Amino acid sequence: MHRLVGEYDLNFMAEAEDGSGYVLKAMRPNSEEWLVEMQIQALDHTRKTISGLPVPAIISANTGERYLRLPDESGANRLVWVIERMPGKCYARSAPKSDGLVYELGQILGQTDIALKEYDHPNLERDFKWDLMQANWIGGHLDCISDRDRNGLLHQIHLEFEAIKPALESLPKQAIHNDANDYNVLVAGELGNPSISGLIDFGDMCAAPHICDLAIAAAYVVLDHPNPEAALAALVSGYHSTNPLTSQEVDMIWPLLRARLAVSVVNSTLMAADNPDDPYV
Repeated sequence: MHRLVGEYDLNFMAEAEDGSGYVLKAMRPNSEEWLVEMQIQALDHTRKTISGLPVPAIISANTGERYLRLPDESGANRLVWVIERMPGKCYARSAPKSDGLVYELGQILGQTDIALKEYDHPNLERDFKWDLMQANWIGGHLDCISDRDRNGLLHQIHLEFEAIKPALESLPKQAIHNDANDYNVLVAGELGNPSISGLIDFGDMCAAPHICDLAIAAAYVVLDHPNPEAALAALVSGYHSTNPLTSQEVDMIWPLLRARLAVSVVNSTLMAADNPDDPYV
């Protein structure tokens, strides 16, 4: 039994004998209700719009409520909700990462974006550092990178993003997952026929052109991959097969991919300066 304490979002998993299970999600103290509501509504909408997508179902309380506000051991209020536990383990820890598996990830992400196209929530539009359309915020913080070569590379990425930003802003926006990183994608059946078994954690959702969703996933698919060009081609091909891209959108993938990684580097550097003893940072 875990104690419900701390300043962070917490997840607790329970598994039944048949392999099914649940995840209890306890938000950080005094978290905004809209953040939970937005995720619950998006998951419900996605599952209803396209059946078979590997996104978790919401498990309601006995009272029918979709989430509860409960005090933790320190007396702080937390929003608590339960979702279906998806099978498999995170993509980051799976191997091998075949082109076929990456292609399937592209297909699922493309279908998810189709499902989310008609979903709306007032807080999808907000000042948010992980909104890729706002990636130029790093321009005012590049001095935090002291290594001269890395600093120069980040400046180049920032300039490339600024160059495509007007065209990016001309594209239609929609709700996107916005964080299909290698820990938010699950893989099952590794010893036989591995497949994508889950797309989880919709907490970073925002409104942006769907090409941003693909570029974010691409940033993590190519990272440390032995053949990043082939992996990128497989991901984009899979996405295009279910959610066709224009040539203009395809041309944006590489600079957006690099911008996402630049945001991650600058953000983690700033956070490490403020929290030098935080192992997660």
